[in-house]
This record gives sequence, C-alpha cells and structure tokens, in this order.
Amino acid sequence: MTFYIDGSSLNGKTYEKFMEFLFSKSDTFTYMKIETQNPVDDNDKKYASKIKQFESLTNFLLKGKFNSNCYGCSMGTEKQIFALKLNNEFLKSYIKNKKDISKWNYPDCVEDICFFNSNECIFESSSHEEIYAYYADNEKDEEELTKIGVKFI
Repeated sequence: MTFYIDGSSLNGKTYEKFMEFLFSKSDTFTYMKIETQNPVDDNDKKYASKIKQFESLTNFLLKGKFNSNCYGCSMGTEKQIFALKLNNEFLKSYIKNKKDISKWNYPDCVEDICFFNSNECIFESSSHEEIYAYYADNEKDEEELTKIGVKFI
C-alpha cells in the first residue's frame, strides 16, 4: 500500500515522531547529492559547504554510492545517491534535528531522502517536487502515522 504524505504535516514534533517511526522500520538511509562542476552562485557555494560538512560527519557510515540517471538533471550536473547504515545514534539525531521535511533540499542540505529495510524502500521523497510516499505492508501503519499527526493526500 502506498500512502502519499502531505509534506506540510512533517514538521516539529510530528516530523520527529515520523523519523522515529522510520528508524524503527529501516536499516538504511539514502540521499541524493548534486555534483556541480563549477559552483557559480552563492547557493551553489552554500550547498557545497553544507555537503562537505554533512559528509565529514557521516562518511564512516557509508554503505555505498552510485550514479543516477534521474530525471531533471541539468547540463553540468550529475546526481549521486549515497546509502548510509542507519545504525548510529549520531546519524539518527542529525536526521531528527532537521525538524522539517522541507529542510532536506538544495541549497540547505542533501535531498531526496529515502529509508530502506532489507533493500526495500519504505519511504521516499522528491524534495523539489514536494512528493513524499510511505510504502506500508499493513493497515496499522496508517493508523499509527495518523496518531502522530501525519496527514495524507
């Protein structure tokens, strides 16, 4: 079952509880990074700095990376997907401290975050498009998410 989530409901305490819910059901966290050949403006420079900081904090958790042929790639950019082991309290704390799903977006941070359990995607996001989907294997998940304040589209 696929549940599309209203991203505006994923902030504050609801965001934190939703992340805790995802942590309990997943073992891998992925994100997308844009590689800009030549940062040309302040946003590119800010993004490069934020990414460097994020990766210096999480590099030891790297599980793998691969290039992506995702739609939306503009000339001079390449998208890469990074997978991190979700077995570290530091990473979980970092994720929860964003406080808002919309903070996972250029130029403030990496984007298109996803959560996986045993290589099966349970949550995916498309940051710029503000699309968020949770893939449930039972109807109880919908009840539990509603109780913590998640709204569905």
